[in-house]
Amino acid sequence: MSYQNLYFDFLLRCEHKQTLINQSSAHISSKLMALFVVIATKHADGQAMTVSQTMGLPDMASSAALHKRIDDLREAGMICVVFKGSDRRTKYLAPTDKGNRYLQLMGDLLRAGL
Repeated sequence: MSYQNLYFDFLLRCEHKQTLINQSSAHISSKLMALFVVIATKHADGQAMTVSQTMGLPDMASSAALHKRIDDLREAGMICVVFKGSDRRTKYLAPTDKGNRYLQLMGDLLRAGL
């Protein structure tokens, strides 16, 4: 199967599971999802991003827009703020259980085509 066909097959599976995907992702926008993926990827690599680092992603949006998106992701239940050690001034971003369920669902849909 070509990569193109694999991708189209994945999109078709996503379309069939759209209700379940919407439940997992809280109907968040593509801009919020893009930020969520960056946060989740860094967290999975053991390099959790701080709020300040996340706001410093100029390719994604202005710092003010990114701060709003962080708040929106928190309100949607996709990410949470965690602290490391006793320093409560530095806030790290991490996927919540809901965010991890979304990642698991999407991974399962992708794996189904392999």
